[in-house]
Amino acid sequence: MSDQPPHGFTQRRAPRRWHEGFPVGNGVLGAMLWGDGSPLCITLDHADLWDLRVDAAALDDPRFTAAELRRLVAAGLHDEAVEVFDKRFRRENPVTPTKIHIGRAELRLGPASTYECSLDLDAAVVTGTLVSPERRHALEAFVHKERPLFCLRLTNTASDTVFVVRPLIDLSSETARLGHPAPVFGTNGECRSMTCRIPEGPAYAVAWTRYGDDHFLAAEIAPTPEQAVSLALAVLAEARDVGYTRLRGEHVAAWGRFWDRSSVVLPEPRMEFLWYYGLYLLAASASRGH
Repeated sequence: MSDQPPHGFTQRRAPRRWHEGFPVGNGVLGAMLWGDGSPLCITLDHADLWDLRVDAAALDDPRFTAAELRRLVAAGLHDEAVEVFDKRFRRENPVTPTKIHIGRAELRLGPASTYECSLDLDAAVVTGTLVSPERRHALEAFVHKERPLFCLRLTNTASDTVFVVRPLIDLSSETARLGHPAPVFGTNGECRSMTCRIPEGPAYAVAWTRYGDDHFLAAEIAPTPEQAVSLALAVLAEARDVGYTRLRGEHVAAWGRFWDRSSVVLPEPRMEFLWYYGLYLLAASASRGH
């Protein structure tokens, strides 16, 4: 990619909804960075986080066979086919199985009067500035390509500015219908954590901390909450030892190896951008084995 022009895009108005934000991820841990600082939001997801509870009675129906589907279609019995192969299952499983997300981390900086942030696809790093009436913040953020770790460098913040993590069940009435237990929040030295168990499934944990201008957040999944939070805290401990600068270098080098596998040069810059953006989104949201 060294002989290619940079690819990316810039937003000069703060994205107000999560799906308008900047996507960063490594195929396992994903995040959307959005908001104007009041708050600055990081919506979090993990590829392996599913609620797979299912009432399988509909699948045990003796009519639930390929032969019966062919017979119903051949006979023109469309409504009966939909009832047997779709509607009954949906009635008996109104909420699950479903993909779920972790929740949202927030930083309260104050509303930005000036906002300008960019996503560099080549490095998979968001950079920019937020200017509030009290402070000017320089921002840099990424999800590490090879670690379950979100990294944020944010200058000129108050000493008590730390992540507040809002769990899935707090964000919408639809997700509350899942009936997940309330998350458990904890403190381990300079790190905070949130754990939750998926009914009839694994547990997940988010752990976060701050070292000066650098904020780190790790997410892990394990059979028990204790195991999940232990894994997440270990990721944070290693991040502290490695340091932001080396973590960023590892991350950019890993994306460089990804981009070195192929390239295109098109006479229409917008179409060339779409090719790179499509590959970026695929690599950021999916990986082998997840």
